[in-house]
Amino acid sequence: MKHRKFLTIALTAVVAFFWIVPGNVYGEVPKVLQLDGMVSEFSVLEARNAQFGTEPNPPGGGGPAYFVSNGRTSDRRYEFQFVLNEFIDATPYNYLVFEMMGDSYNIINDMNEHYPRFRRDSIYVQFQGSFLLRGLIDNELDGAARKWLTVAIPIAPFNVHANRANHQNIMSNVNIFLLRFILESRDNLPGRIYFRNLRLQQTLD
Repeated sequence: MKHRKFLTIALTAVVAFFWIVPGNVYGEVPKVLQLDGMVSEFSVLEARNAQFGTEPNPPGGGGPAYFVSNGRTSDRRYEFQFVLNEFIDATPYNYLVFEMMGDSYNIINDMNEHYPRFRRDSIYVQFQGSFLLRGLIDNELDGAARKWLTVAIPIAPFNVHANRANHQNIMSNVNIFLLRFILESRDNLPGRIYFRNLRLQQTLD
């Protein structure tokens, strides 16, 4: 009986270690990791005439947002870079989520493709977001301006667009991400683009 009682206690301790302790550890990872407060630098790449910064009261309300105007490059790209004040482990998360809005419908409708990129130094992994972005623009904006869109792009390996081999290496220790867009028009459309509430999420619930 004493031997059986000892085994019961020992098994209980093992179960507690492998179930309760890791559960507490994993529970410390937030389901949503808000990135806005972690951004130490916001910039536009390769667009000499770009104006960018933060706007405390953007049209549409809802609090401060990042803004960009004249951010287009000569090959019809927008590349908006966010540098975090610390390295993060993004591997527990499945989605990059952000809200975006344009002063006009045309400035948003001109965005034909979308490829978010996570980077550390010069190494990066890039994801596919074109189909999801276009679906939101076509179905939710319906020609409206100054209306916030919530964009959620999968950042799991199945949705990698470029440099798949870098996924685990980059996402486990990353401090830079870019919102990259390929534009339809060659015209530099007037107005601002706004971004806010940038975050990583485990689920979309």
